[in-house]
Amino acid sequence: MRRSRLAGFVVLSLLAAACGSTVGASRSGLAANSGAGTNGLGGPPAGTSSSGPGGSVTGAVGGVGGTGPSSTAPGATSLSGSGGGTAAPGTTTASVGPGVSATTINIGLTVTDNSKAAASALGASGQGVGGGDAEAQYNIIINDINAHGGVLGHKLKALIYHYDATSTASLDQQESAACAYWTQDHKVLAVAAGDGTQGNTLLSCLNKAGVIQVYEEFTSSDLSTFRQFPYYFEIGTLDADRMTAAWPAQLKAQGYFGGWDYNTGTASKVTPVKIGIISFDDAVSTRAVTSYLEPALKAMGYPFEYARAQYPTGEADNGTAISQIQNVVLKFRSDNVSHVLPVESLGAGIGGFFAAGASSQRYYPRFGLTSGNGAQVLVGAGVWPKDELAGAMGYGWVPLADVNYADNPTNGPDSNASRQHCVKLMRDHGQTVSDAITERQVVEACDELYFLADNMRLAGALNRNAFLTAVNSLGAGFVAGDTFSTFFAASRHDGVATGRPFAYVASCTCFRYNGPRFQIS
Repeated sequence: MRRSRLAGFVVLSLLAAACGSTVGASRSGLAANSGAGTNGLGGPPAGTSSSGPGGSVTGAVGGVGGTGPSSTAPGATSLSGSGGGTAAPGTTTASVGPGVSATTINIGLTVTDNSKAAASALGASGQGVGGGDAEAQYNIIINDINAHGGVLGHKLKALIYHYDATSTASLDQQESAACAYWTQDHKVLAVAAGDGTQGNTLLSCLNKAGVIQVYEEFTSSDLSTFRQFPYYFEIGTLDADRMTAAWPAQLKAQGYFGGWDYNTGTASKVTPVKIGIISFDDAVSTRAVTSYLEPALKAMGYPFEYARAQYPTGEADNGTAISQIQNVVLKFRSDNVSHVLPVESLGAGIGGFFAAGASSQRYYPRFGLTSGNGAQVLVGAGVWPKDELAGAMGYGWVPLADVNYADNPTNGPDSNASRQHCVKLMRDHGQTVSDAITERQVVEACDELYFLADNMRLAGALNRNAFLTAVNSLGAGFVAGDTFSTFFAASRHDGVATGRPFAYVASCTCFRYNGPRFQIS
């Protein structure tokens, strides 16, 4: 498996998986787009200089949605990169970021070892455990990029850090060790699949070292995250603010808030509606609930209560987190909660563990879901009990996690050229891609690496400030294989632009899309 974001709470390793676009190798390529030319989301204010491991840069207008002079054009920034090296032919500046030599660009990647053992310890099995050889998959993509000209005359070189899903070390400790590997033992220009802990351990460390970060799984970010870390990008991901803001209206449009008998798991004309919200106690989830979900439910006139469980940052925390989730199950039932909205943080599985506890208590509330819950994946893994699915519905943006794999073939209507390119690339090089977990894993790996390669080429320079300017001007120019469509701008570094409603279908024991795609603001 690829990297599991939570060191011990490895339901995420079931949901985590991973293809994108390259302008030389050209899977789909970058379209020419005009967009905000500022270094928004916390970039250096106009006329000021910031300095650090990445060097100094005269920045454009900072802040989300800022207006004013556009940022310095790609290649015109003045940086003294800590990585040293010289510019390749065709680049527009002699300054480069860390990890760049005269011929190569070091890229940090992550692989998680012992995922199956860790997942099995939490009761996961079946199609939810797998993903194939992540290291081989990464190398196939990098070789594809290099075989088609590399990036600005350079070849990409992988520096892979191995996490251990069964480690007793805290996630902060593992993230600190990974950052030391990429910034002290070696130097990298960018890290793919490397997000940070809830304390932003890795995000902070890599940001200080002048490193670009790209990520594509399930988020624990919100707008404040991207403001704090302007060189961090989530590709086929929807941040917690945008995810939660769009949720209530989508549920209402599907008729989710009708009466529901939680004793029988069936619709009811007499049982009053009461909403239970559960999340981990991380700051991002809490802000999303209190800023968007609670006000929307209040405006709709539905009573609700909100409960939180401890966010597990290591294997030692798993028991406490699961126990607290079970206590919420008992409380919701005693409080006559009929509908449950599990707000996920990084796909850690809070919905699945709540459902398992509810099933053991013969408590069958109606679940409202998003892609972040990964319910279809957890059903296949044996984590989400099938008797807890009646009436469940929601919306998503990740076909390979939202719906039944049999309904979502590689060449189907919810696929695209980027996904198809990636799967073909893997199969052409001997990789078996025959289930949703593996396909999503390889597609995410492609998205991350092609996104880096495409935007480095577009930037025309190998430093993170030129890369930032390129992404801020990208618009809809990158086609990610893991989602329907993306859009990037100075005010938006999480790429998902489109969602689609889904609902549980008893006849197939699976989720299926049940409405047209819609734009997510």
